[in-house]
Amino acid sequence: MGLRADPAPQADQLSRVLAVVTVMLSVLFVAWLLSTATAGPPRTVDTITIDNRTGLTVSVEAVGGAGALALGMIEPGGTTARHEIEDLGDTWTFVASYGGDEVARTPPLSRARLAADGWTVRLDPTPATRELRDAGFL
Repeated sequence: MGLRADPAPQADQLSRVLAVVTVMLSVLFVAWLLSTATAGPPRTVDTITIDNRTGLTVSVEAVGGAGALALGMIEPGGTTARHEIEDLGDTWTFVASYGGDEVARTPPLSRARLAADGWTVRLDPTPATRELRDAGFL
């Protein structure tokens, strides 16, 4: 008669480790679900109006403390409204580009200033953009 080691202790230990990992992952998933449910939807700004005075069709991006948001292509002249825009925080900067080159940038604008202006932003051309447009290049 020979002695034989029982493989059950190794299998039992593996089962315990898998059970602990499964419980930990389940707890993390439930915590994530609860935090998502209680956070609510992201804050938004009802309407932002862009007054494009650059004379060019520009791609506009809003940059704030919470990130950046593409507002799309804005035609020259008149105003264009964008609705239900994600709130980017207390300070916003609007950057207009044409052909990959920046042609207008607002100074950092506070939420209070934007609200006082009715969330209307005016994009004026930079001096270099005006010179290129006046010379017929744009």
